[in-house]
Amino acid sequence: MARVLIVDDEESIRVTLGTFAERSGHRVTLAESVADALDHLRRAHVDVVISDIVLPRQSGIALLSEVRATQPDAQVVMITGEPEVSTAAEAVRKGAFDYLAKPVDRDQFEQVLAAAAAKKELLDRNRLLEEENKKHRDELERLVEIRTRELRLINETATTLALAEGVDDVYRTAYRSVCTHMDVDAFIVSLFDQESQILTAGYAIFDGEGVDVSKLPPIPLAGEGMGTQSQVIRTGEALYIPDYQEARSKITTEYTVDDRNDVAEGPPPADEEGVIRSALYVPLLVQGEIVGVMQVQSVRLNAYSESDLSLLRGLAGVVSVALENAHLLDRFRRALYATVNVLGRSTELRDPYTAGHQRRVASLASAIGESLNLDREQLEGLRIAALLHDVGKTAIPAEILSKPGRLSDNEFQLIQLHPQTAHDLLSTVSFPWPIADAVLQHHERLDGSGYPSGIAGDEILLEARILAVSDVVEAMSSHRPYRPALGIDAALAEITKQKGAFYDPSIVDACLAVFRNGFDFGSE
Repeated sequence: MARVLIVDDEESIRVTLGTFAERSGHRVTLAESVADALDHLRRAHVDVVISDIVLPRQSGIALLSEVRATQPDAQVVMITGEPEVSTAAEAVRKGAFDYLAKPVDRDQFEQVLAAAAAKKELLDRNRLLEEENKKHRDELERLVEIRTRELRLINETATTLALAEGVDDVYRTAYRSVCTHMDVDAFIVSLFDQESQILTAGYAIFDGEGVDVSKLPPIPLAGEGMGTQSQVIRTGEALYIPDYQEARSKITTEYTVDDRNDVAEGPPPADEEGVIRSALYVPLLVQGEIVGVMQVQSVRLNAYSESDLSLLRGLAGVVSVALENAHLLDRFRRALYATVNVLGRSTELRDPYTAGHQRRVASLASAIGESLNLDREQLEGLRIAALLHDVGKTAIPAEILSKPGRLSDNEFQLIQLHPQTAHDLLSTVSFPWPIADAVLQHHERLDGSGYPSGIAGDEILLEARILAVSDVVEAMSSHRPYRPALGIDAALAEITKQKGAFYDPSIVDACLAVFRNGFDFGSE
């Protein structure tokens, strides 16, 4: 059924044509002038306009132009009492669908009207399809844009995580990434132990403040269908809780953290402000095995969307790998330091008078390095070099190391071999830092008067220059078999006196600064 507007100044023709149209099942509106027709067109949409060409004040051709401008898909059929070719041609040229000659034949009228209505219906369908296609394209573009943003964030996070300096750095990076794209009133990472079937909190932030996770009790894995994190562990699937209050019937273990970071068992009061209302949980997987759960929580009901879930799932993938790498690196570092300590203590066993010397030198060297703003990697290498700087003394007879009197020239030459001996030993190890060279050079002096190579200035590694200052300060301030301790003041006076000659001025200044700021060997 089409919406038909019939315009003719002769009432009998209007009514007759209207009757024809209604009997064909159309909905009809009649108008006696162009003004009446335009008024109707401003208020309603029509499918077909049938208008006499000759009308008072304004012609049907003028109406045709208005229809084309305001409702371009509406089909216009012109009626003329002078059916010359020129009249028909002008009407068609102006955009008319067809024209009829007076007197109007009913059959012809109904045929033309049916054809015009059919064309309008086809145009409407096409336009609807175009609109649906546009909506579909727009939705696809929106989804592609969202996915692109997700992938960009995930890639940026993965790049940042590759530079992470430990497990806590991984957690902080993950938290910052999540906060940039979704509502986060709480962020929690739990670690799952397959053997004990227990979840423990690895990292937690509430309202932007970190929580001491050691206060959060471990959570046993709940049974099928129970718990929230337990469901994620058991199914390996992400979980969205739009209404936390409704989900509490399935939560077996819940704890509340107050403003003082105190932990209490049980849910918070329902009417309390800032209570968690919705949450997202995603599994952390490494090589197909679930190692934990990452979750975000909001004080708003139904705070998260499907795109939030997709993003968190993607971030969990790169965070899982980064955590595994960080844990491996931590285990490697612990093993490395254990090995380094064993080597360092083996030196002390041969020279009991200098027990703890390498550890104290490492402590001072690290403090100087921090004062000089060395990065974490450099500081770690510096500390290991300090812990091993005298390992070459294991090749020197113990009676020389502990001799209470002055050393002979031959004995002192033997002592001077210990940097080279240490270098030869340490160079067989593939350290990620220049450990062997730093140890080799720690008795070199800025003016070239040191040993074993007599190098000078910037030829000496920065780490070796720091060790040189740290070594002499610790040695002078401590007891030796051939003299009593000279004290810190004497040691600092010595490096100040030899500043620029034996020792790097910037390192001397840094050493003096750390002692002014309260550094003390006694705590080591």
